[in-house]
Amino acid sequence: MPSRSLEPRVLLLLMAGLAVVVFLMIKPYAAVLMLAAVLAIIFEPLYRTVLKQLRSPSWSALLTTLIVLALVLLPLSLFGYQLVQEATALYGYLTGRANTNGFGELLTRVQELTDRFVPGLTFETADVVGYVQASLTWLLSNVGFVFAGFARILFSFVLLLFVFFYLVRDGEKLKRWLMHTSPLSDSHENRIIGTLTLAVNSVVRGSLVIALIQALVAGVGYTVFGVPNPALWAGVLMVASFVPTLGTALVQIPVVLYMLLTGDLGAAVGLAAWATVAVGLVDNFLGPHLIGRGTRLHPLLTLFAVLGGIVVFGPIGLLVGPVVFSLLLAVIKIWSETIEAPAGHSHG
Repeated sequence: MPSRSLEPRVLLLLMAGLAVVVFLMIKPYAAVLMLAAVLAIIFEPLYRTVLKQLRSPSWSALLTTLIVLALVLLPLSLFGYQLVQEATALYGYLTGRANTNGFGELLTRVQELTDRFVPGLTFETADVVGYVQASLTWLLSNVGFVFAGFARILFSFVLLLFVFFYLVRDGEKLKRWLMHTSPLSDSHENRIIGTLTLAVNSVVRGSLVIALIQALVAGVGYTVFGVPNPALWAGVLMVASFVPTLGTALVQIPVVLYMLLTGDLGAAVGLAAWATVAVGLVDNFLGPHLIGRGTRLHPLLTLFAVLGGIVVFGPIGLLVGPVVFSLLLAVIKIWSETIEAPAGHSHG
């Protein structure tokens, strides 16, 4: 009869092997699962409110799913589709033969303006076009595949809705199961879960909501004043809003300068006023109310969390990156308290 002392090790080895297999199985759907989990955390209060009225977990989860589909997922999908279309069109323009004349004329004006203020700084058409093409290639490879085929879109969308439905309906049961099977103490588990919930709500209700509203307001201005590819630049502005101090100015200033260099003075002045008043007010007035909810990372950490999250996870990294950073800091704090506790106790 085998030694019982080997049984835990064999079970641990078996569990590790199965975990690796399961990870490889769900890896292609990791982005969908993470997005569904984030949405489930955000809209749990809505589900609780609906549940009080309907008294049925399944019907309440279904109604919550339909609300999120209509108010969040469909509008974001339409925006993403438009962004990819404009990025594809711009990429085609830059790779075509016709780009050297129009783009070269614009760079000539930029060079003339630069010579007045920063002598010696030169721009090469090929270099600038290459940088833009590289950025668009990354964008299309990370976002464009989602819209590459109708079947893939439909499958991912339906899978997201199914996962969201079950996470909303059975989220409390899953939480109790994780706490029961986890080797951590109840206090540490509650702190980690609380940090996860606060981080998601802070990132989404705070920074991301502000970024989305600023992108929407800026996109309206770009459309009204005739800026080419308004959805594309609105998407770039949304990411730039996470940059500390400079934020949306990283996009707004070049766009206004572009309108000036193309000779549309009225549109440039109007767009500058729109950027200062409308887009600026979103951050100044909504920021303190939305970002104040929950925990918030240091702006520099938020920047690296967003950029690193986008590189590792793709567009979903806007959400996942800051959440992972927040969880890491929480675990580090719990770990430091755990190793300090015995020392403090020994002195007592």
